[in-house]
Amino acid sequence: MKFKTTCNVPTLPVSMDHRHRIVALGSCFAQNVGEQLAAHKFDVRVNPFGITYNPVSLVEQCRLALSDALPDEALFVKGLDDAYYHYDYHSDVTAIDMAKWLSEYRAISRSYADRLKTADWCIVTLGTAWVYTIGERVVANCHKQPSSLFTKRLLGVTECVKVIQRLVDLLPDSCQVLLTVSPVRHVRDGLVDNNRSKARLIEAVHQVVSDHSQVHYFPAYELVIDDLRDYRYFGEDLVHPTAMAVGYVWSQLVEAVMTDDSKAIIAQATKIRQAMRHRPRWEGSQQHQDFKASMLAKVEALAAAHPHLDWYDEINYFSADQKG
Repeated sequence: MKFKTTCNVPTLPVSMDHRHRIVALGSCFAQNVGEQLAAHKFDVRVNPFGITYNPVSLVEQCRLALSDALPDEALFVKGLDDAYYHYDYHSDVTAIDMAKWLSEYRAISRSYADRLKTADWCIVTLGTAWVYTIGERVVANCHKQPSSLFTKRLLGVTECVKVIQRLVDLLPDSCQVLLTVSPVRHVRDGLVDNNRSKARLIEAVHQVVSDHSQVHYFPAYELVIDDLRDYRYFGEDLVHPTAMAVGYVWSQLVEAVMTDDSKAIIAQATKIRQAMRHRPRWEGSQQHQDFKASMLAKVEALAAAHPHLDWYDEINYFSADQKG
């Protein structure tokens, strides 16, 4: 007897490993996956300009970074805290004066452009096809400004296809692109309009995938909404997946795309992270020091076997001179 439907995730025709340069972009679910990659020792940059939900703004950020151009000055806004924000970027990108904002933007933008130009993998999680505009200009974030300033509209499937295609065109031909749709429901749009939005993104993504051998789909949306399909896998807001749900999707991603060597490193990194969360009954006891010495030897062996990976934090944590 079956008690749930299962989303069978196919193995991708290409593999990801720890020698690849990766960038993860898009919604907060891209943030979740990017953090998993970073925690398991991958070379990944995650949303350099903060979380971005709609594909139009995401592509515009990439285009500006790659062209080394400054954002439209007309779209700056001064918040209630007297700090400067920009409608094309998340509120993470802020500064107390315009000169400082532009200076910090330049540094982030140029580093971001370098990663985009040299990326082996670009993981993109699209959050919504609903956009807010000032005139005809799509914005990424309304920054708590009066709703009367904006017009809300739903992108069509054809529009979404064209935007995603532009993103693929901006990336190197050698870059593998992994497209996902976020399982986080935008309940403020209402459940009906959220589903309309997700449906358009899913259809657009599949159209782009069918046209490009280097573009792939990973069913993060289906894994959470159709496979797990239970509110115990969501937080108190009933919208964002729990750590357990994110872990489940991560495990499916590992099986679908990682090389065997990377799977082995991931397994070892997971055990080390678990050991770092261990809290001994007696801090500084001989038993605890022996445990740390044993873990340190394992980490140093991994560092010797994989010198291209950064094990500094783990080595520092388990070093004999660190108590507790």
